[in-house]
Parts: sequence; structure tokens; C-alpha cells
Amino acid sequence: MDDSTLKEFIKQYIAASGNQVYFTWQGGEPTLAGLDFFRKVIHYQQRYAGQKRIFNALQTNGILLNNEWCAFLKEHEFLVGISIDGPQELHDRYRRSNSGNGTFAKVIAAIERLKS
Repeated sequence: MDDSTLKEFIKQYIAASGNQVYFTWQGGEPTLAGLDFFRKVIHYQQRYAGQKRIFNALQTNGILLNNEWCAFLKEHEFLVGISIDGPQELHDRYRRSNSGNGTFAKVIAAIERLKS
């Protein structure tokens, strides 16, 4: 999404919402948009919020959640949902990396980073 589209989307969405505005980032893998994208999101939300309270939620597989991501999500009070498909054997059967390896251990590591 280009910058002008993002800006207009956030501006119009906030204007059309009540005093509490909820943004939910999901579908595909939202962290693939990159941390800079979400920094712009916060920037535009702050610019157009006025007196409204902004809430952000992110649904992710957790694979890209390094310390920098986790600090950003905490600083901006994102509600974070992690997709996990049960115990390791089941999860790894359906959720594999590009190299074909199961992702359960990486997801658990991301959860631990988020908790700290």
C-alpha cells in the first residue's frame, strides 16, 4: 500500500468511527509489510486521532517478531494474537517455513519475547 493510500485510509477510518477506533491488522501475514509500515500507521493515527482513542490489534504467525518488533508492539499497546495450531506435532504438520521445517519452536520463541 503506498503512503498516500495508507494516510487516506487511516484519516477516513478515524473520521467515520466513534470515540474509540479499532484497527485490526490481519490476513496473509501483516508483519511482512515491515516495521516501517507500522511506524507510519502509528504516525498517521496520532495525526488524525484528535480526541479519539486508538486501539490496534495484530494477528500474526509470530515468525518475524524479533526484539525490535516486540518493543514496538509493547510501546504502542498492540493487542497481539499468535496463530498456533495446537501441540508441536500438529502445528508443524501444517505450518512450515519456506525451507520445509516446522515453525512451532519459532512461534513459541516469539511468544516468550512478547511476554518479556
